[in-house]
Amino acid sequence: MRCKHCSKTFRTPPIEMRKTQVCSECRSITQNNVNVKDIDISKGQAKILKNIARSISDKDLSEFTLRKALREKPEIIHFINENWGNREYFIKLALENKHSNPISLILYFLNLKYKINEVPTKEKMNDISKFYLSEYEYKFGTWEKFLDLLGFDPWYRNNGKQKEIPKIKPHKNKIIQKNVQNYFTGNESKIEMIEKIKLLKTEIKSLCEKKDLDENYSEYSYREMFDLLQEYLKILPNETKYNNVNYFL
Repeated sequence: MRCKHCSKTFRTPPIEMRKTQVCSECRSITQNNVNVKDIDISKGQAKILKNIARSISDKDLSEFTLRKALREKPEIIHFINENWGNREYFIKLALENKHSNPISLILYFLNLKYKINEVPTKEKMNDISKFYLSEYEYKFGTWEKFLDLLGFDPWYRNNGKQKEIPKIKPHKNKIIQKNVQNYFTGNESKIEMIEKIKLLKTEIKSLCEKKDLDENYSEYSYREMFDLLQEYLKILPNETKYNNVNYFL
């Protein structure tokens, strides 16, 4: 009998193997397969996935090209076993299309990068990706965090062209006024107030990104400082003196 995972042949297989068609070695590894919900890619793991994607290069990501890449890198098989599970399980995760996971999203993105010979932008992903951009943002937090995880510049300064600033789609029947002083009337309901604040935050982020491109920042970007400001505001003590803006002046 031949093991359906490693193809190793046994003349007198034990009862367990006759039932599962999996040898004892592969069965022990299979039991250690990480649940897809528990997969959280570290930068070290991301480097391994980049190594695999480099072997596939601009060829289509498929079972054939993935198996070939793994055969050429036996040392990576051990890493896969230690981090995610056996090789067959990893291949299944990597080629999953219907229900994306961090591994399938990363390998697909890297394969796309090799095909177009540049780091795909949000706009490019919206145009040609089989996965939705929201899937990346849901699994990795933000698009910028995803790029940083893989070691790519979130601002595309090395892409040979400027990053395109996405146009903000105006909310139906709601247009952000340039004169912010007149934007809030004081008669808004709580829901209307929250909606207006969300729209303003979106516009501010867009303006910060444009400012970063214009000035080619060297350390902290305007977008990063705006995000940092939001985090600081969340942790401010809930005391009366902090509610008065004069306290900070």
